[in-house]
Amino acid sequence: MTSLTQPLPQKLFVPNQILFKRRDKLPLSGQMRWRIHEGFVRIITWDEEGYTIPTSFWGPGSLIGAELVLIQPHEIECITSVTAERVSPAAQLPATALVDQTHQALTLLRILHSRHVGYRLLQFICWLTERFGAPVPGGRMLPLKITHQELADAIGTTRVTTTRFLKQFELDGLLQWSGKSRVIYAATLQRIKL
Repeated sequence: MTSLTQPLPQKLFVPNQILFKRRDKLPLSGQMRWRIHEGFVRIITWDEEGYTIPTSFWGPGSLIGAELVLIQPHEIECITSVTAERVSPAAQLPATALVDQTHQALTLLRILHSRHVGYRLLQFICWLTERFGAPVPGGRMLPLKITHQELADAIGTTRVTTTRFLKQFELDGLLQWSGKSRVIYAATLQRIKL
């Protein structure tokens, strides 16, 4: 077969779904809502010095809208490639979405009040893994390719400190965080229950 006669990929176009790249912002004005089909986003705000403050994280199946973003200013930022669909404002936002947003906010607040930065980082990684991870032999794999800077932003520390702790966690046998593999071992997840 020549390249002109090869079959096209099956998932070339899906009506109503929009593909966003990493770092793109999902428009969120008025009553606009988005259903995430693939990928991960975070709702962020920033402080007076311009530092990013993540307020929640969402993945496949999530329905997000202005009602969930109760802070100004804010943006919905893609932290991976994202396929999302605009949902009619007339569609009712499920009560579970509001409960989930509240639960996330309280969990993140609890994590942020851990006094030791290393423990705060480990708690945050475990929370992300429990929320979005998939079971693998020996633990759970986090499919989210979150950067050291994004982790640092989430827990209020520096990228350098985050990198140092991640290396130490690997040496201590708590997780594997190198290359493309992000596996948090079962014993670590058992120890860090949120």
